[in-house]
Amino acid sequence: MLRRTLQSLSLCDRPQSLKEVLVVENGPRCDVEAICGQDFDGLPVRYHWSEARGKNATLNLAIQSLDDHELVLMADDDLRFSPSYLMAYATAQVHHSSGHFFGGPFVAEYETSPPEWLRDYLPLSALGWEAKSRRFDERSTWFLGFNWAAYAGDLRRVGGFDPNIGPGSASNSTGDEVRMQKLLHKVGMRSVFVEGALVWHHVPVEHCSEDWALDRAKRNGKARGEYLRECGGIKLFTGHVQNGMRLISSSTKLFLFGSGHRSLSQFAAHYNRNRAIGYFSAFDDQFKRSA
Repeated sequence: MLRRTLQSLSLCDRPQSLKEVLVVENGPRCDVEAICGQDFDGLPVRYHWSEARGKNATLNLAIQSLDDHELVLMADDDLRFSPSYLMAYATAQVHHSSGHFFGGPFVAEYETSPPEWLRDYLPLSALGWEAKSRRFDERSTWFLGFNWAAYAGDLRRVGGFDPNIGPGSASNSTGDEVRMQKLLHKVGMRSVFVEGALVWHHVPVEHCSEDWALDRAKRNGKARGEYLRECGGIKLFTGHVQNGMRLISSSTKLFLFGSGHRSLSQFAAHYNRNRAIGYFSAFDDQFKRSA
Protein backbone atom coordinates (compact mmCIF):
# COMPACT_ATOMS: atom_id res chain seq x y z
CA MET A 1 0.00 0.00 0.00
CA LEU A 2 2.83 2.42 0.78
CA ARG A 3 4.49 1.70 -2.57
CA ARG A 4 1.18 2.35 -4.33
CA THR A 5 0.72 5.60 -2.40
CA LEU A 6 4.19 6.90 -3.30
CA GLN A 7 3.74 5.90 -6.94
CA SER A 8 0.47 7.80 -7.05
CA LEU A 9 2.06 10.86 -5.43
CA SER A 10 4.88 10.78 -7.97
CA LEU A 11 2.32 11.25 -10.76
CA CYS A 12 1.02 14.53 -9.28
CA ASP A 13 1.95 17.88 -10.77
CA ARG A 14 4.69 19.20 -8.50
CA PRO A 15 4.97 22.78 -7.28
CA GLN A 16 8.44 24.29 -6.96
CA SER A 17 7.77 24.72 -3.25
CA LEU A 18 7.68 20.95 -2.63
CA LYS A 19 10.54 20.30 -0.22
CA GLU A 20 10.29 16.60 0.57
CA VAL A 21 8.05 13.64 1.21
CA LEU A 22 8.77 12.40 4.72
CA VAL A 23 7.79 8.83 5.55
CA VAL A 24 7.98 8.05 9.26
CA GLU A 25 7.75 4.43 10.38
CA ASN A 26 6.99 3.74 14.03
CA GLY A 27 7.28 0.60 16.09
CA PRO A 28 9.00 -2.51 14.68
CA ARG A 29 10.72 -1.98 11.33
CA CYS A 30 8.90 -3.61 8.40
CA ASP A 31 11.16 -2.93 5.38
CA VAL A 32 9.59 0.49 4.83
CA GLU A 33 13.05 2.03 4.43
CA ALA A 34 13.74 -0.20 1.43
CA ILE A 35 10.52 0.94 -0.22
CA CYS A 36 11.40 4.59 0.38
CA GLY A 37 14.80 3.99 -1.23
CA GLN A 38 13.20 3.14 -4.58
CA ASP A 39 12.97 5.73 -7.34
CA PHE A 40 9.52 7.26 -7.63
CA ASP A 41 10.18 9.44 -10.64
CA GLY A 42 12.51 11.69 -8.70
CA LEU A 43 10.07 12.29 -5.84
CA PRO A 44 12.18 13.59 -2.89
CA VAL A 45 11.33 10.83 -0.39
CA ARG A 46 13.09 10.80 2.98
CA TYR A 47 12.70 7.97 5.49
CA HIS A 48 12.72 8.33 9.26
CA TRP A 49 12.11 5.78 11.99
CA SER A 50 10.47 6.43 15.35
CA GLU A 51 10.78 3.97 18.18
CA ALA A 52 7.72 5.51 19.86
CA ARG A 53 4.46 3.91 18.81
CA GLY A 54 1.37 5.84 17.80
CA LYS A 55 0.37 8.12 14.96
CA ASN A 56 0.54 11.30 17.04
CA ALA A 57 4.03 10.58 18.37
CA THR A 58 5.07 10.02 14.77
CA LEU A 59 3.54 13.31 13.60
CA ASN A 60 5.33 15.20 16.38
CA LEU A 61 8.62 13.73 15.24
CA ALA A 62 7.87 14.71 11.65
CA ILE A 63 7.23 18.38 12.43
CA GLN A 64 9.88 19.01 15.07
CA SER A 65 12.63 20.02 12.61
CA LEU A 66 10.44 22.04 10.22
CA ASP A 67 10.39 25.82 10.00
CA ASP A 68 7.28 27.57 11.28
CA HIS A 69 6.24 28.76 7.81
CA GLU A 70 6.39 25.33 6.20
CA LEU A 71 3.06 23.77 5.27
CA VAL A 72 2.75 20.13 6.30
CA LEU A 73 0.47 17.93 4.17
CA MET A 74 -0.62 14.94 6.22
CA ALA A 75 -1.50 11.70 4.44
CA ASP A 76 -1.77 7.99 5.21
CA ASP A 77 -0.18 5.08 3.39
CA ASP A 78 -3.42 3.85 1.78
CA LEU A 79 -4.24 6.72 -0.59
CA ARG A 80 -4.30 7.57 -4.27
CA PHE A 81 -3.99 11.23 -5.22
CA SER A 82 -5.56 13.32 -7.95
CA PRO A 83 -2.92 14.89 -10.25
CA SER A 84 -3.82 18.35 -8.87
CA TYR A 85 -3.35 17.37 -5.20
CA LEU A 86 0.04 19.02 -4.56
CA MET A 87 -0.60 22.07 -6.72
CA ALA A 88 -3.97 22.67 -5.07
CA TYR A 89 -2.41 22.85 -1.61
CA ALA A 90 0.48 25.00 -2.91
CA THR A 91 -2.03 27.45 -4.40
CA ALA A 92 -4.00 27.56 -1.16
CA GLN A 93 -0.79 28.32 0.70
CA VAL A 94 -0.16 31.35 -1.51
CA HIS A 95 -3.54 32.82 -0.59
CA HIS A 96 -3.68 31.85 3.11
CA SER A 97 -0.79 32.37 5.49
CA SER A 98 -0.29 31.15 9.04
CA GLY A 99 -3.51 31.16 11.02
CA HIS A 100 -5.26 28.88 8.52
CA PHE A 101 -5.31 25.14 8.02
CA PHE A 102 -6.55 23.21 5.02
CA GLY A 103 -8.30 20.05 3.94
CA GLY A 104 -9.61 18.37 0.82
CA PRO A 105 -12.31 15.94 -0.30
CA PHE A 106 -11.94 12.19 -0.60
CA VAL A 107 -13.67 9.23 -2.16
CA ALA A 108 -13.93 5.84 -0.44
CA GLU A 109 -12.31 3.16 -2.60
CA TYR A 110 -13.81 -0.18 -1.53
CA GLU A 111 -12.46 -3.67 -1.94
CA THR A 112 -16.07 -4.75 -1.42
CA SER A 113 -18.89 -2.24 -1.01
CA PRO A 114 -20.64 -2.39 2.38
CA PRO A 115 -24.35 -3.24 2.65
CA GLU A 116 -26.45 -0.12 2.24
CA TRP A 117 -27.92 -0.35 5.76
CA LEU A 118 -24.45 -0.54 7.32
CA ARG A 119 -23.37 2.81 5.87
CA ASP A 120 -25.30 4.59 8.62
CA TYR A 121 -22.92 3.02 11.15
CA LEU A 122 -19.61 3.54 9.35
CA PRO A 123 -17.31 6.55 9.94
CA LEU A 124 -16.65 9.20 7.32
CA SER A 125 -13.31 7.58 6.47
CA ALA A 126 -15.24 4.65 5.00
CA LEU A 127 -17.87 6.75 3.22
CA GLY A 128 -16.23 9.71 1.45
CA TRP A 129 -16.66 13.45 2.01
CA GLU A 130 -16.65 16.83 0.33
CA ALA A 131 -17.41 20.24 1.80
CA LYS A 132 -20.37 20.82 -0.50
CA SER A 133 -22.20 17.89 1.09
CA ARG A 134 -22.77 19.85 4.29
CA ARG A 135 -22.62 23.43 5.53
CA PHE A 136 -19.00 24.61 5.64
CA ASP A 137 -18.00 26.88 8.50
CA GLU A 138 -14.39 28.07 8.57
CA ARG A 139 -14.67 28.44 12.36
CA SER A 140 -15.72 24.86 13.08
CA THR A 141 -15.44 22.51 10.06
CA TRP A 142 -12.69 19.93 10.42
CA PHE A 143 -11.12 17.50 7.95
CA LEU A 144 -10.17 13.84 7.97
CA GLY A 145 -6.65 13.04 9.16
CA PHE A 146 -5.42 11.60 5.88
CA ASN A 147 -6.17 14.71 3.80
CA TRP A 148 -5.41 17.92 5.64
CA ALA A 149 -2.56 20.38 6.03
CA ALA A 150 -1.34 22.95 8.56
CA TYR A 151 1.67 25.16 9.15
CA ALA A 152 4.31 23.56 11.35
CA GLY A 153 4.47 26.66 13.57
CA ASP A 154 0.71 26.63 14.13
CA LEU A 155 0.79 22.96 15.14
CA ARG A 156 3.54 23.65 17.67
CA ARG A 157 1.73 26.77 18.90
CA VAL A 158 -1.08 24.64 20.33
CA GLY A 159 1.31 22.11 21.86
CA GLY A 160 1.63 19.60 19.04
CA PHE A 161 -0.22 16.30 18.82
CA ASP A 162 -1.19 14.44 21.99
CA PRO A 163 0.79 11.14 21.96
CA ASN A 164 -1.57 9.61 24.54
CA ILE A 165 -4.49 9.41 22.09
CA GLY A 166 -5.07 8.29 18.54
CA PRO A 167 -4.29 5.12 16.58
CA GLY A 168 -1.40 3.08 17.97
CA SER A 169 -1.33 4.95 21.29
CA ALA A 170 -2.08 3.43 24.67
CA SER A 171 -5.75 4.41 24.33
CA ASN A 172 -5.94 3.50 20.60
CA SER A 173 -8.87 5.90 20.25
CA THR A 174 -9.88 7.80 17.15
CA GLY A 175 -10.41 11.50 16.50
CA ASP A 176 -6.85 12.70 17.13
CA GLU A 177 -6.92 14.97 14.08
CA VAL A 178 -10.31 16.36 15.16
CA ARG A 179 -8.89 17.27 18.57
CA MET A 180 -5.98 19.07 16.94
CA GLN A 181 -8.19 21.01 14.54
CA LYS A 182 -10.53 22.01 17.36
CA LEU A 183 -7.52 23.35 19.22
CA LEU A 184 -6.54 25.36 16.14
CA HIS A 185 -10.08 26.75 15.89
CA LYS A 186 -10.05 27.59 19.60
CA VAL A 187 -7.08 29.94 19.20
CA GLY A 188 -8.74 31.70 16.26
CA MET A 189 -7.45 29.82 13.22
CA ARG A 190 -9.70 29.21 10.22
CA SER A 191 -10.21 26.11 8.08
CA VAL A 192 -9.98 26.35 4.28
CA PHE A 193 -11.51 23.80 1.92
CA VAL A 194 -9.17 22.90 -0.98
CA GLU A 195 -11.42 21.41 -3.65
CA GLY A 196 -8.62 20.31 -5.98
CA ALA A 197 -6.86 18.24 -3.32
CA LEU A 198 -8.90 15.10 -3.98
CA VAL A 199 -7.72 11.69 -2.75
CA TRP A 200 -9.08 8.15 -2.89
CA HIS A 201 -8.99 6.32 0.45
CA HIS A 202 -8.59 2.54 0.34
CA VAL A 203 -11.22 0.81 2.48
CA PRO A 204 -10.44 -2.89 3.02
CA VAL A 205 -13.23 -5.43 3.16
CA GLU A 206 -12.81 -5.93 6.91
CA HIS A 207 -13.69 -2.25 7.45
CA CYS A 208 -17.09 -2.86 5.92
CA SER A 209 -18.16 -5.51 8.42
CA GLU A 210 -20.55 -5.42 11.36
CA ASP A 211 -17.83 -6.40 13.84
CA TRP A 212 -15.52 -3.60 12.68
CA ALA A 213 -18.33 -1.03 12.87
CA LEU A 214 -19.08 -2.10 16.46
CA ASP A 215 -15.41 -1.91 17.45
CA ARG A 216 -15.11 1.50 15.77
CA ALA A 217 -18.13 2.72 17.74
CA LYS A 218 -16.31 1.92 20.96
CA ARG A 219 -13.13 3.69 19.81
CA ASN A 220 -15.13 6.73 18.65
CA GLY A 221 -16.92 6.85 21.99
CA LYS A 222 -13.58 6.77 23.77
CA ALA A 223 -12.31 9.65 21.64
CA ARG A 224 -15.39 11.68 22.57
CA GLY A 225 -14.81 10.97 26.24
CA GLU A 226 -11.16 12.01 26.00
CA TYR A 227 -12.15 15.28 24.37
CA LEU A 228 -14.91 16.16 26.84
CA ARG A 229 -12.69 15.18 29.75
CA GLU A 230 -10.36 17.99 28.71
CA CYS A 231 -13.23 20.44 28.11
CA GLY A 232 -14.79 19.91 31.53
CA GLY A 233 -17.70 22.04 32.72
CA ILE A 234 -21.16 21.82 31.19
CA LYS A 235 -19.91 19.95 28.13
CA LEU A 236 -18.56 17.15 30.30
CA PHE A 237 -21.74 17.06 32.38
CA THR A 238 -23.87 16.86 29.21
CA GLY A 239 -21.65 14.11 27.82
CA HIS A 240 -22.06 12.05 30.98
CA VAL A 241 -25.84 12.45 30.91
CA GLN A 242 -26.17 11.62 27.20
CA ASN A 243 -23.95 8.57 27.35
CA GLY A 244 -25.47 7.40 30.61
CA MET A 245 -28.90 7.48 29.00
CA ARG A 246 -27.51 5.82 25.88
CA LEU A 247 -26.03 3.01 27.96
CA ILE A 248 -29.26 2.43 29.91
CA SER A 249 -31.45 2.55 26.79
CA SER A 250 -29.28 0.24 24.69
CA SER A 251 -28.77 -2.25 27.51
CA THR A 252 -32.53 -2.37 28.09
CA LYS A 253 -33.17 -3.04 24.40
CA LEU A 254 -30.61 -5.83 24.35
CA PHE A 255 -32.27 -7.36 27.41
CA LEU A 256 -35.64 -7.28 25.64
CA PHE A 257 -34.49 -8.17 22.09
CA GLY A 258 -31.72 -10.63 22.97
CA SER A 259 -27.93 -10.18 23.02
CA GLY A 260 -27.24 -11.08 19.37
CA HIS A 261 -27.28 -8.60 16.49
CA ARG A 262 -29.29 -10.56 13.94
CA SER A 263 -31.80 -7.74 13.44
CA LEU A 264 -31.18 -4.06 12.72
CA SER A 265 -32.67 -3.13 16.10
CA GLN A 266 -30.29 -5.46 17.90
CA PHE A 267 -27.31 -4.16 15.93
CA ALA A 268 -28.26 -0.53 16.63
CA ALA A 269 -28.51 -1.31 20.33
CA HIS A 270 -25.08 -2.97 20.31
CA TYR A 271 -23.66 0.01 18.41
CA ASN A 272 -25.00 2.58 20.88
CA ARG A 273 -23.98 0.49 23.87
CA ASN A 274 -20.41 0.26 22.52
CA ARG A 275 -20.31 4.03 22.01
CA ALA A 276 -21.32 4.57 25.63
CA ILE A 277 -18.90 1.95 26.97
CA GLY A 278 -16.10 3.54 24.93
CA TYR A 279 -17.00 6.97 26.28
CA PHE A 280 -16.80 5.95 29.92
CA SER A 281 -13.63 3.91 29.35
CA ALA A 282 -11.82 7.21 28.68
CA PHE A 283 -12.31 8.05 32.35
CA ASP A 284 -11.20 4.60 33.51
CA ASP A 285 -7.91 5.19 31.68
CA GLN A 286 -7.54 8.56 33.39
CA PHE A 287 -8.01 6.97 36.83
CA LYS A 288 -5.48 4.24 36.01
CA ARG A 289 -2.88 6.82 34.93
CA SER A 290 -3.52 8.85 38.10
CA ALA A 291 -3.05 5.77 40.25
